[in-house]
Amino acid sequence: MQSAQNIALSPDKSIIQIIERQYIIDSYDGVKDPIGMAGSRLEVEIAVIISPTAAIQNLYRSTQKINLPVIKACYNPLLAAEVVLFPVEKEMGIVLLNLGGGTTNISFFEKGSLLHTSVLPIGGDYITKDLAIVLKTSMQEAARIKEEYGLADVNLAKEDEIVTIHNIQGTDTKEVATITIAEIIAARVYEILELVFLEMERFGCIGKMPGGIVLTGGGAHLDGIINVIEEYLNIPVRLGLPDKILNLSNEFRDPQYANVLGALKCSAKFIDISYQEVKGVSKIVDRISYFFRDLFS
Repeated sequence: MQSAQNIALSPDKSIIQIIERQYIIDSYDGVKDPIGMAGSRLEVEIAVIISPTAAIQNLYRSTQKINLPVIKACYNPLLAAEVVLFPVEKEMGIVLLNLGGGTTNISFFEKGSLLHTSVLPIGGDYITKDLAIVLKTSMQEAARIKEEYGLADVNLAKEDEIVTIHNIQGTDTKEVATITIAEIIAARVYEILELVFLEMERFGCIGKMPGGIVLTGGGAHLDGIINVIEEYLNIPVRLGLPDKILNLSNEFRDPQYANVLGALKCSAKFIDISYQEVKGVSKIVDRISYFFRDLFS
């Protein structure tokens, strides 16, 4: 594993995570755990997650300012996969598509491991910005419009439905048809999907993913987006709900919480959670600890 990490990187890039895809013993591949096996030649196939060094340093400094120790850095799609993907899906072939605010993550899993992944510097925030520019309103008002009336599929919009929006200063209002809002959103959604298709083509995974696409992130809330993705890519799509966590409140059973819940599940492996009956504020803290112990047991 150490030898496999000896790759040439520019000074502004750092390795943040190494993912073991498989071990190969004397040309016998597909080995997940070689401990105890005999052979004369051992090889490993890995995926190396690389990030700008400054981005990681800034992340660490942000956590230090609020006195949070960093156990380890993990790639977001791996965290989301912990709670939204099933082992059989990762074995057969599946794409995890995370439509975040500033980025879109595309990750292809096969044979139980992450084979290909990439990050597009475009996401839901760009849709909000498009609405603000075209409708001549503030980012806050555009975010509200997207949340309350946003449609990824123009066919779902009602021609006679009108929405009242405020101008940038918030001093005046005007009326806009929901079909106009849907057209603005759909234009950006199709642009993102075109880039997603090009990445999947580069991965060589099209036609090799019987599990289809699992959609997570805040962008998954746009009405009609699943139908749009299925029609554009001709691939079945399902919503990535964190159903792999037992007894989870419906409040958090949401695709936008997949990364955070995955991080909690992974973090639970590194901490010792204990429970003891006490009173006062300590009792509340211990109840939270007990909740996490029960959640991830």
